[in-house]
Amino acid sequence: METTQRHKRRRVLIQPRLQLRIVLAFLAAACISTLVQVLLLSHGLSSLAETLPTEGNVVLEEMPRILRNQVLLTFLLMAPLMLAVGTLETFRIVGPLYRIEQYLRDLAAGRRPGPCRIRKNDALHDLCDVLNEATQPLVHRTGTETEGQTPQGHGVEQPPSLVERRTQAPASDPS
Repeated sequence: METTQRHKRRRVLIQPRLQLRIVLAFLAAACISTLVQVLLLSHGLSSLAETLPTEGNVVLEEMPRILRNQVLLTFLLMAPLMLAVGTLETFRIVGPLYRIEQYLRDLAAGRRPGPCRIRKNDALHDLCDVLNEATQPLVHRTGTETEGQTPQGHGVEQPPSLVERRTQAPASDPS
């Protein structure tokens, strides 16, 4: 029971701006599919009206009403479905991104978080694994080490910081 509470989502929208953009993309896809349906239906009804010997005018007269009803019905069905699917799908991406961001903030603050972990059904497991590999030397550092020194027993040489690299002038050979 404790593990379910630990991994339970605490907020409905973790990154509202990003999630809203993704959901709006799903909604735009629903609008585009509705537009394509209207175009295809309009073309089909026009073709039918041309082939009918006498009732073609009736079809052309009814076509605006039929198209309007089809567009409204399609949009009323598709929009909520696309919004729901879009919102649920964002949780699989934005949740891990949020977790990885918090993990990196903990590292930057000098805390020693455990390995980066995300929920089983979430996306970005490979990114979390690579992040764990890349930050392993940072996580295992002790507070008594200075920058650039190798932690005891790890055998990993720490690269110089960006400031050190910029202040070190390259040795130039005048000859």
